[in-house]
Amino acid sequence: MRINCYNVETVLILKNCQLVTLDKVVKDAFLEIIDRKITKISLHPLKGDREIDLKGNIVFPGFVDTHTHGGYGYSWDDFSTKKLDDFSLNLASEGVTSFFISCVADKLSKLENFLKFVDNYLKKSSPGARLIGVHLEGPFIDQEKRGAHPLKFILPWDRLLLDRLIKKKRIPNIIVTYHPSSEDSPLLKSSYSGNLIASLGHSSLGFKSAVAEFKKGTKRITHFYNAVSGFSHRRPGIVLAGLVYPFVVELIVDGIHVDPEVVKFTYELKGPKKIILVTDSVFVKGLPDGKYFFANQEVLKENGKIISLRDGCLAGSILRFDEAVRNMAKITNCSLSDLSRITSINPLKMTNWSSRSGYLAEGMNADFLVLDQKLNVLLTFLDGKVIYKKNGTKIKV
Repeated sequence: MRINCYNVETVLILKNCQLVTLDKVVKDAFLEIIDRKITKISLHPLKGDREIDLKGNIVFPGFVDTHTHGGYGYSWDDFSTKKLDDFSLNLASEGVTSFFISCVADKLSKLENFLKFVDNYLKKSSPGARLIGVHLEGPFIDQEKRGAHPLKFILPWDRLLLDRLIKKKRIPNIIVTYHPSSEDSPLLKSSYSGNLIASLGHSSLGFKSAVAEFKKGTKRITHFYNAVSGFSHRRPGIVLAGLVYPFVVELIVDGIHVDPEVVKFTYELKGPKKIILVTDSVFVKGLPDGKYFFANQEVLKENGKIISLRDGCLAGSILRFDEAVRNMAKITNCSLSDLSRITSINPLKMTNWSSRSGYLAEGMNADFLVLDQKLNVLLTFLDGKVIYKKNGTKIKV
């Protein structure tokens, strides 16, 4: 027990684990956790007030989902404080410790209310995964590549309108998916004081125009391969730009949005430092198959996917983050350290959390998971506290 001038801090020791670091897996590791931080990592026994034997399981950085619209019956456009609390607990069961909540193109008044709600919600702590930002996937997208977004709510790129939407918001991180229709960049000076992340997406841009956006500062592409201009030997588009320039690309690895062979190809070409795993999940994740209403249209959840009954296009996913992780590991055969970049480090690199969370080292936030050898989530820790424990796990906490 450590005593300072303000309070008494409990010293938690984790032992008998495989610790995934930036470049290797440390076997038989010991961790000391004090006041939400990892304070010591050692190969020798440590003493503390409380000890947890992890029985040889894997300690892995907490997953970060920067693109989810909801799940388990909860949706971005229908959140209350209680509903978002419950959703954060469901995410913790997937191993997610930090997340962005994403919207779709809708009425401006609805988007304004959404941003206002998140702004107020962030004054408190959630009981599950930590909300660290929002992802505005609409309305500034291309009608031609709108996917399941309602046509009537899509607007041409307008930096001044974006500025109006996010002005005076205390939301620490905002991702803006956009299709440029003018010379203005999302990264130009704004009244928003937080961290603005520009992401190309839902766009029919040609290769040269996509490269021009990269040179202006846009370093990210939303759900790569989906709803962007593809790769043709005569008309190369965003896909080629994303492959040959150092964009960071989102991948939805559910076996539906991107073929596993293409996932493997992308990993081999881009490497683990330029890929971000996302779910793009919507509220029907975790619900029975059937017809639902999402993004102002009727959708069908069936055979592991969700499609719009308007035109048959995909309308998000029902993917759990831990499923995506296991899929990625199986498809690419990547190391656990490289996997942690895709699931945890890369998603936070453009945010104001990159120096506090995302990897396991002394001084970092104690945001981590205990996984079994098949990468199933047994325990989820946030700030050194257990926020999820799988039923039936034999680890005593």
